[in-house]
Amino acid sequence: MTLSSSTSRISYAGDGASTSFPIPFKFLADADIKAIRSEASGTETTWSLNSDYTLSGAGNPAGGTLAATSAPASGETLTILRDVTINQETDLTEGDPLPAETLETALDKLTMICQQIDEEMTRAVKLVKSSSKTDVDFPEGTANQFIRWNSAATALEAVSVTVVDASALTITAFAETFLDDADGDAVLGTIGGLKDVMTTRGDLAYEGDSGEARLGVGASGAVLSSDGTDPVWVAAASQAEMEAGTETAIRAMSPQRVSQAIAALANDGSWGSTASAATTSGTSVTITGVTALSEIGLYFDGVSMNTDNQELLLQIGDSGGLETSGYSSTIHRYVAGVGLSTDTATTGFQLTTGADYDAADTINGTIRLLKLTGNTWAVSGHLIVTSSNGPLMMPFGEKTLSATLDRVSITTVGGTATFDAGALYLMAR
Repeated sequence: MTLSSSTSRISYAGDGASTSFPIPFKFLADADIKAIRSEASGTETTWSLNSDYTLSGAGNPAGGTLAATSAPASGETLTILRDVTINQETDLTEGDPLPAETLETALDKLTMICQQIDEEMTRAVKLVKSSSKTDVDFPEGTANQFIRWNSAATALEAVSVTVVDASALTITAFAETFLDDADGDAVLGTIGGLKDVMTTRGDLAYEGDSGEARLGVGASGAVLSSDGTDPVWVAAASQAEMEAGTETAIRAMSPQRVSQAIAALANDGSWGSTASAATTSGTSVTITGVTALSEIGLYFDGVSMNTDNQELLLQIGDSGGLETSGYSSTIHRYVAGVGLSTDTATTGFQLTTGADYDAADTINGTIRLLKLTGNTWAVSGHLIVTSSNGPLMMPFGEKTLSATLDRVSITTVGGTATFDAGALYLMAR
């Protein structure tokens, strides 16, 4: 048989229980196998055949099995490798028949020896293939020496470590003041250094009026400044403070706040931006990129849905998306000859009631969103449903967003009906 595998070693992790270890490569005799147990500390012990282990499968092309007398412990490694004696024991007599098996066994042994040498070479320290250096010998060395390249980088040499007598060193008067200190804190106390500089992430350590001082990490967006004596954090100005323009202290401000303040001061009451969206498909219609300082107007022009008994909702949101909870919404419905009724919602501003809507109806009218303070918006308006009883819808309520409003959306309760006609117009200022 041929020797088609280049494998000549295998390692197993000990578990304190396993004692049978497969050898997945051919070996000619039991003496050709070496077993080495390695401890976690790196100490290696070469096992003895028939004492620490026995073998089976010699001569089998598929390999054999090592049976350990005792199982390697957890954390130990058992390495099994082929270690063939480098000799030539085949004696061929001139004129005699040449048995194929004898010749093949001799060739297998030669191949095993080559693999054995190759396995050892792969673990040897070698120069890189592109190196031009040749005939580099490893010096013998003695205790406490280290190996280095010589000054010409042409050969390795063993060099002794130079031991310096501490009593011969010159110590300055300044160094003598802290050399006998017990620890680092004592040294810092002697030389006047700051202690625990990195104790808390983001803290700043500085020299205060009575020694070491610390400034805790500032709030998100705060800017480091000074009060003339010590460092301080300065909070970013709010949109209301920027628009008021009365703050005299130095405040941090973002480009967005500057833009909002300029726009607010320059606002002459006209609508600053407009947008529109067809309400002819989909279960919701959303307008994004809304820039509104204080007011948004929505005009419903023949908005229609394809399903009876639908309740229309208005939802608002910021850069994090539309918000679907936390609304305080009430709607008054007036029908001539019937009177006034009321409904409420928390998942959006309710704009219509389902009982008055048929698939053939359309919705017309205006809704106003007014910013009360910060990110809190109030809604009010009037919508007419063109049904047989022509109800008047009067929604109102408020909602506080987590950030600046930049989108509005209309949908139905449950979001199942599809828009099939009309358009939504938006104006902001």
